Amino acid sequence: MSLKVVNITTPSKEELITIKDIGEARAKLIIDARTDKGKLTLEDLKLIQGLPNTMWDPLVAAGRIIFEQTEEVDEIADQKKN
Repeated sequence: MSLKVVNITTPSKEELITIKDIGEARAKLIIDARTDKGKLTLEDLKLIQGLPNTMWDPLVAAGRIIFEQTEEVDEIADQKKN
C-alpha cells in the first residue's frame, strides 16, 4: 500500500486504489462523483452513496489526501454548468 499523498480532485482509478480501503468499486464512485460535480470537497466525499463517511477524516488528518483545485477540474465544472 502506497503512502503517497493523493490529490482527490485529479487521480486515476489506479491512483485511488492505492488509498487505504478504496478498491475498484469505490474508486469508480469517486470518479463518477468528480465527473458530475467537478470539484470534490470533504463534505462531498462523505455524501457519496456506497462509501462510509467515516473513512475520510483519518485520511485527511494523516495527510494522505488533499483537495487542491486544478485548471482541469475548473474546466470540467464550467462545462457541466453550460
